Amino acid sequence: MSAEESDKSFESEGSESMEEEEEEIEELEENENCFNIMYYCSNDASSCGYCKGSNSSYTYGAFAIYLSCSIYQDMIDMGWRRSGKYCYKPILDKSCCPQNTIRLRSLEYKISKSHKKVLKKMEKYLTTSPNNEELVNKPQFPTVNSPETLVKWFEYAKNYKPFGKERLKITITKSKLETPTFELYKKYQINVHKDKPEKVKEQGYKRFLVDTPLYYMKNKSSYAYGSYHQKYYLDDKLIAVGVIDILPRCVSSVYFMYDTDYSSLSLGVFSALQEIAFSIKLNKYLEDLKYYYLGFYIHSCPKMTYKAQYSPSDLLDPVSI
Repeated sequence: MSAEESDKSFESEGSESMEEEEEEIEELEENENCFNIMYYCSNDASSCGYCKGSNSSYTYGAFAIYLSCSIYQDMIDMGWRRSGKYCYKPILDKSCCPQNTIRLRSLEYKISKSHKKVLKKMEKYLTTSPNNEELVNKPQFPTVNSPETLVKWFEYAKNYKPFGKERLKITITKSKLETPTFELYKKYQINVHKDKPEKVKEQGYKRFLVDTPLYYMKNKSSYAYGSYHQKYYLDDKLIAVGVIDILPRCVSSVYFMYDTDYSSLSLGVFSALQEIAFSIKLNKYLEDLKYYYLGFYIHSCPKMTYKAQYSPSDLLDPVSI
């Protein structure tokens, strides 16, 4: 996986812009018994996507057909991650670039100056008209200095209608194949990861970011546990998609892609802040959901050290597992 491999209102709070689209995907009742089916695939060496070493990255691999979200939660707490239905666990003492699971304690999140600047960028964008005219009487966005005010900032931004219509919209749908999302993914892979256009296929995208082994299971919130696509729109244009899993103890970031025409908005950081806020809101209904998982932290890879900027975070102790 790449090194750069995140809201619907739960109450009637004005015109909340996060909404869940209707899906015909079965949701199991909370604690309903279900089969967990997976089979062991490999214990192989492969080239490293981080340092580009040849046959220097070692992982355990397993293909999951069906998994309950509680089982997968336990798996990621033991160092596993999923890519589509393929689950893998780095073998830390053999690999060239050890990958450690990192999680943020969402309810204690302390926003940094650099992250505040990202929110300010979005504020400026939202308060500037399509003709590049800034509003004379600018709105007072909430000052973000706590987890609670981060949530309020996103609620304010999504409800903000400076020119008679909302500018920022964030929706969430269960994981499914959709042409606009695939086209965004293709543009992102070509422009950011320098993939050849003919190599970016819909089938590969589906295996990577649409297919999931996770059952959707109801809980006390408006969202079943399971896999979702969180979509970001500016002026009704799809500009980014975050692939996330909602699990019993966390929101887990799987992947993020964005329209490179909007690179100046630092959408990777912006989406992480939104996913943190989302996990905080979910905690109102799911008291065990206290964390935001950012995937793997790789100290030796400069592209991955940004994850340490989200504080306070924990690294999984490889000895204890």
